[in-house]
Amino acid sequence: MLPPVECGLRSLRRVVGFRASISPNLIRRQRHFAAMAEDPLRKLQTPRNKSRQPAVLLMCGSFSPITLMHLRLLESARDYLTHNHHRYEVIGGFVSPVGDAYGKDSLETSLHRKSMAHLATKTSPWVTVSTWEMDRPNWTPTKEVIGHVRESVNTRLGKLDIEGVACLLVCGGDLIHSFIDHTLWSDDDVNQIFKDGAVVMPRDGTDMDEITSMARLKPFSENLHILPYDLPNSVSSSLVREMLKSKRSPRYLLDDNVLDYIYCHELYNS
Repeated sequence: MLPPVECGLRSLRRVVGFRASISPNLIRRQRHFAAMAEDPLRKLQTPRNKSRQPAVLLMCGSFSPITLMHLRLLESARDYLTHNHHRYEVIGGFVSPVGDAYGKDSLETSLHRKSMAHLATKTSPWVTVSTWEMDRPNWTPTKEVIGHVRESVNTRLGKLDIEGVACLLVCGGDLIHSFIDHTLWSDDDVNQIFKDGAVVMPRDGTDMDEITSMARLKPFSENLHILPYDLPNSVSSSLVREMLKSKRSPRYLLDDNVLDYIYCHELYNS
Protein backbone atom coordinates (compact mmCIF):
# COMPACT_ATOMS: atom_id res chain seq x y z
CA MET A 1 0.00 0.00 0.00
CA LEU A 2 1.32 3.43 -0.90
CA PRO A 3 1.71 6.15 1.73
CA PRO A 4 -1.07 8.77 2.05
CA VAL A 5 -1.08 11.24 -0.79
CA GLU A 6 -3.39 13.91 0.62
CA CYS A 7 -0.52 16.17 1.68
CA GLY A 8 -1.52 19.82 1.97
CA LEU A 9 -0.22 22.77 0.01
CA ARG A 10 1.26 24.19 3.21
CA SER A 11 3.78 21.37 3.52
CA LEU A 12 4.48 21.45 -0.22
CA ARG A 13 5.29 25.17 -0.12
CA ARG A 14 7.57 24.59 2.84
CA VAL A 15 9.58 22.06 0.82
CA VAL A 16 9.93 23.99 -2.43
CA GLY A 17 10.07 27.48 -0.93
CA PHE A 18 7.50 29.09 -3.22
CA ARG A 19 3.82 28.96 -4.08
CA ALA A 20 2.98 25.67 -5.77
CA SER A 21 0.07 23.38 -6.46
CA ILE A 22 -0.39 19.65 -6.91
CA SER A 23 -2.15 18.32 -9.95
CA PRO A 24 -5.40 16.55 -8.95
CA ASN A 25 -4.32 13.72 -11.23
CA LEU A 26 -1.36 12.95 -8.94
CA ILE A 27 -3.59 11.67 -6.16
CA ARG A 28 -5.65 9.62 -8.61
CA ARG A 29 -2.48 8.12 -10.16
CA GLN A 30 -1.06 7.15 -6.79
CA ARG A 31 -4.34 5.62 -5.64
CA HIS A 32 -4.39 3.66 -8.90
CA PHE A 33 -0.92 2.26 -8.17
CA ALA A 34 -1.99 1.41 -4.61
CA ALA A 35 -4.88 -0.67 -5.92
CA MET A 36 -3.05 -2.22 -8.85
CA ALA A 37 -1.54 -5.69 -8.49
CA GLU A 38 1.64 -4.98 -10.43
CA ASP A 39 2.65 -7.62 -12.96
CA PRO A 40 6.25 -6.84 -13.97
CA LEU A 41 5.94 -9.11 -17.01
CA ARG A 42 2.87 -7.42 -18.46
CA LYS A 43 4.83 -5.40 -21.05
CA LEU A 44 6.81 -8.32 -22.49
CA GLN A 45 6.62 -8.37 -26.25
CA THR A 46 6.34 -11.49 -28.35
CA PRO A 47 9.60 -12.14 -30.27
CA ARG A 48 9.24 -11.60 -33.99
CA ASN A 49 12.76 -12.10 -35.36
CA LYS A 50 13.67 -15.79 -35.40
CA SER A 51 17.25 -15.00 -36.37
CA ARG A 52 17.87 -13.19 -33.07
CA GLN A 53 17.86 -14.38 -29.47
CA PRO A 54 15.09 -12.77 -27.42
CA ALA A 55 16.47 -10.74 -24.52
CA VAL A 56 15.35 -8.53 -21.66
CA LEU A 57 17.35 -5.73 -20.08
CA LEU A 58 17.72 -5.32 -16.32
CA MET A 59 18.94 -2.32 -14.35
CA CYS A 60 19.65 -2.75 -10.63
CA GLY A 61 20.32 0.06 -8.16
CA SER A 62 19.09 2.24 -5.33
CA PHE A 63 16.89 4.48 -7.51
CA SER A 64 16.71 7.00 -4.68
CA PRO A 65 15.24 8.67 -6.64
CA ILE A 66 14.92 7.23 -10.14
CA THR A 67 16.03 9.79 -12.75
CA LEU A 68 15.50 10.31 -16.44
CA MET A 69 19.10 9.23 -17.01
CA HIS A 70 18.30 5.75 -15.65
CA LEU A 71 15.54 5.41 -18.21
CA ARG A 72 17.63 7.02 -20.96
CA LEU A 73 20.34 4.41 -20.36
CA LEU A 74 17.84 1.61 -20.89
CA GLU A 75 16.67 3.20 -24.13
CA SER A 76 20.26 3.63 -25.33
CA ALA A 77 21.04 0.00 -24.51
CA ARG A 78 18.03 -1.23 -26.46
CA ASP A 79 18.89 0.96 -29.45
CA TYR A 80 22.49 -0.26 -29.44
CA LEU A 81 21.56 -3.94 -29.35
CA THR A 82 18.90 -3.41 -32.02
CA HIS A 83 20.92 -1.38 -34.53
CA ASN A 84 24.58 -2.12 -33.82
CA HIS A 85 24.58 -5.67 -32.55
CA HIS A 86 22.40 -8.07 -34.48
CA ARG A 87 22.46 -10.86 -31.92
CA TYR A 88 19.47 -9.94 -29.73
CA GLU A 89 15.86 -8.86 -30.02
CA VAL A 90 14.99 -6.85 -26.90
CA ILE A 91 11.46 -7.74 -25.77
CA GLY A 92 11.31 -6.08 -22.36
CA GLY A 93 13.11 -4.12 -19.69
CA PHE A 94 13.11 -3.93 -15.90
CA VAL A 95 14.33 -1.67 -13.13
CA SER A 96 14.96 -3.51 -9.87
CA PRO A 97 15.35 -1.24 -6.82
CA VAL A 98 17.48 -2.61 -4.01
CA GLY A 99 15.78 -3.59 -0.75
CA ASP A 100 15.89 -1.58 2.46
CA ALA A 101 18.33 -4.11 3.95
CA TYR A 102 21.05 -2.64 1.73
CA GLY A 103 21.43 -0.05 4.46
CA LYS A 104 22.76 2.89 2.45
CA ASP A 105 22.44 6.21 4.32
CA SER A 106 20.83 8.03 1.41
CA LEU A 107 18.35 5.23 0.74
CA GLU A 108 14.72 6.32 0.93
CA THR A 109 12.27 3.66 2.10
CA SER A 110 11.26 0.95 -0.34
CA LEU A 111 7.67 2.18 -0.12
CA HIS A 112 8.58 5.54 -1.63
CA ARG A 113 11.18 4.23 -4.09
CA LYS A 114 8.71 1.66 -5.40
CA SER A 115 6.06 4.35 -5.91
CA MET A 116 8.48 6.65 -7.74
CA ALA A 117 9.75 3.84 -9.98
CA HIS A 118 6.18 2.93 -10.96
CA LEU A 119 5.41 6.57 -11.76
CA ALA A 120 8.59 6.96 -13.82
CA THR A 121 7.99 3.86 -15.95
CA LYS A 122 4.22 4.15 -16.32
CA THR A 123 4.31 5.57 -19.84
CA SER A 124 7.09 3.31 -21.13
CA PRO A 125 5.79 0.71 -23.59
CA TRP A 126 8.45 -1.80 -22.58
CA VAL A 127 10.02 -1.02 -19.15
CA THR A 128 8.44 -2.08 -15.86
CA VAL A 129 9.44 -2.35 -12.20
CA SER A 130 10.52 -5.66 -10.69
CA THR A 131 9.91 -5.49 -6.93
CA TRP A 132 11.17 -9.01 -6.14
CA GLU A 133 14.56 -7.76 -4.92
CA MET A 134 13.05 -4.84 -3.03
CA ASP A 135 10.48 -6.95 -1.23
CA ARG A 136 12.98 -9.46 0.14
CA PRO A 137 13.97 -9.07 3.83
CA ASN A 138 17.70 -9.45 3.18
CA TRP A 139 20.16 -7.91 0.73
CA THR A 140 20.16 -9.86 -2.55
CA PRO A 141 23.26 -10.36 -4.74
CA THR A 142 22.96 -9.07 -8.31
CA LYS A 143 23.45 -12.55 -9.76
CA GLU A 144 20.33 -13.76 -7.93
CA VAL A 145 18.25 -10.87 -9.26
CA ILE A 146 19.39 -11.66 -12.80
CA GLY A 147 18.60 -15.33 -12.26
CA HIS A 148 15.13 -14.55 -10.95
CA VAL A 149 14.24 -12.24 -13.84
CA ARG A 150 15.62 -14.71 -16.40
CA GLU A 151 13.66 -17.59 -14.89
CA SER A 152 10.43 -15.57 -14.58
CA VAL A 153 10.56 -14.39 -18.18
CA ASN A 154 11.37 -17.83 -19.56
CA THR A 155 8.60 -19.41 -17.49
CA ARG A 156 6.05 -16.90 -18.80
CA LEU A 157 7.13 -17.16 -22.44
CA GLY A 158 7.65 -20.90 -22.20
CA LYS A 159 3.89 -21.19 -22.28
CA LEU A 160 4.14 -19.79 -25.80
CA ASP A 161 6.88 -22.27 -26.71
CA ILE A 162 9.48 -19.47 -26.57
CA GLU A 163 12.70 -20.48 -24.84
CA GLY A 164 16.20 -19.23 -24.18
CA VAL A 165 15.44 -15.60 -23.32
CA ALA A 166 18.64 -13.85 -22.20
CA CYS A 167 18.80 -11.32 -19.36
CA LEU A 168 21.45 -8.61 -19.83
CA LEU A 169 22.50 -6.30 -17.03
CA VAL A 170 22.53 -2.58 -17.92
CA CYS A 171 24.87 -0.46 -15.82
CA GLY A 172 27.50 2.27 -15.69
CA GLY A 173 31.19 1.71 -16.27
CA ASP A 174 31.93 2.45 -12.61
CA LEU A 175 30.07 -0.70 -11.57
CA ILE A 176 31.91 -2.90 -14.05
CA HIS A 177 35.20 -1.35 -12.97
CA SER A 178 34.53 -2.59 -9.43
CA PHE A 179 34.71 -6.18 -10.72
CA ILE A 180 38.48 -5.82 -10.42
CA ASP A 181 38.00 -6.22 -6.66
CA HIS A 182 37.74 -9.92 -5.82
CA THR A 183 36.50 -9.11 -2.31
CA LEU A 184 33.40 -7.46 -3.79
CA TRP A 185 32.69 -9.89 -6.62
CA SER A 186 33.41 -13.62 -6.49
CA ASP A 187 34.23 -15.67 -9.57
CA ASP A 188 30.72 -17.13 -9.39
CA ASP A 189 29.28 -13.59 -9.39
CA VAL A 190 31.18 -12.83 -12.57
CA ASN A 191 30.19 -16.11 -14.22
CA GLN A 192 26.51 -15.70 -13.45
CA ILE A 193 26.29 -11.99 -14.31
CA PHE A 194 28.10 -12.36 -17.62
CA LYS A 195 26.41 -15.62 -18.56
CA ASP A 196 24.15 -13.54 -20.79
CA GLY A 197 26.13 -10.33 -20.67
CA ALA A 198 26.07 -6.65 -19.76
CA VAL A 199 25.51 -3.38 -21.59
CA VAL A 200 27.75 -0.68 -20.16
CA MET A 201 27.53 3.11 -20.32
CA PRO A 202 30.94 4.83 -20.00
CA ARG A 203 31.06 7.18 -17.00
CA ASP A 204 33.22 10.24 -16.42
CA GLY A 205 36.40 9.20 -14.63
CA THR A 206 36.12 5.51 -15.58
CA ASP A 207 38.88 3.99 -17.70
CA MET A 208 37.01 1.81 -20.19
CA ASP A 209 40.26 0.40 -21.61
CA GLU A 210 41.07 -0.92 -18.16
CA ILE A 211 37.66 -2.56 -18.03
CA THR A 212 37.92 -4.26 -21.41
CA SER A 213 41.39 -5.55 -20.57
CA MET A 214 40.40 -6.89 -17.14
CA ALA A 215 41.67 -10.47 -16.93
CA ARG A 216 38.61 -11.95 -15.26
CA LEU A 217 36.34 -10.46 -17.93
CA LYS A 218 38.38 -11.71 -20.90
CA PRO A 219 36.40 -14.98 -21.20
CA PHE A 220 33.23 -12.92 -21.56
CA SER A 221 34.46 -10.35 -24.06
CA GLU A 222 31.68 -11.21 -26.54
CA ASN A 223 29.09 -10.59 -23.82
CA LEU A 224 30.44 -7.18 -22.78
CA HIS A 225 28.75 -4.45 -24.81
CA ILE A 226 30.14 -0.92 -24.43
CA LEU A 227 27.82 1.89 -25.47
CA PRO A 228 29.27 4.81 -27.42
CA TYR A 229 30.09 7.78 -25.21
CA ASP A 230 27.81 10.22 -27.00
CA LEU A 231 25.48 11.31 -24.21
CA PRO A 232 26.50 13.33 -21.13
CA ASN A 233 25.65 11.20 -18.11
CA SER A 234 26.60 13.25 -15.07
CA VAL A 235 22.97 13.26 -13.92
CA SER A 236 22.70 11.04 -10.86
CA SER A 237 20.43 10.38 -7.91
CA SER A 238 23.10 11.95 -5.69
CA LEU A 239 22.94 15.19 -7.69
CA VAL A 240 19.14 15.27 -7.42
CA ARG A 241 19.28 14.72 -3.65
CA GLU A 242 21.81 17.53 -3.27
CA MET A 243 19.63 19.91 -5.28
CA LEU A 244 16.53 19.08 -3.26
CA LYS A 245 18.38 19.48 0.03
CA SER A 246 19.55 22.96 -0.99
CA LYS A 247 16.01 23.88 -2.19
CA ARG A 248 17.05 24.02 -5.85
CA SER A 249 14.76 22.65 -8.53
CA PRO A 250 15.75 19.35 -10.23
CA ARG A 251 12.91 19.63 -12.71
CA TYR A 252 13.64 18.00 -16.10
CA LEU A 253 16.15 15.67 -14.46
CA LEU A 254 13.24 13.58 -13.19
CA ASP A 255 9.87 12.57 -14.55
CA ASP A 256 7.42 15.30 -13.51
CA ASN A 257 5.26 12.74 -11.72
CA VAL A 258 8.26 11.62 -9.66
CA LEU A 259 9.17 15.19 -8.76
CA ASP A 260 5.57 15.92 -7.73
CA TYR A 261 5.66 12.82 -5.56
CA ILE A 262 8.91 13.94 -3.90
CA TYR A 263 7.50 17.38 -3.12
CA CYS A 264 4.23 15.91 -1.93
CA HIS A 265 5.92 13.56 0.54
CA GLU A 266 8.70 15.97 1.52
CA LEU A 267 11.49 13.57 0.53
CA TYR A 268 15.22 14.41 0.42
CA ASN A 269 14.78 17.83 2.05
CA SER A 270 17.02 17.30 5.08
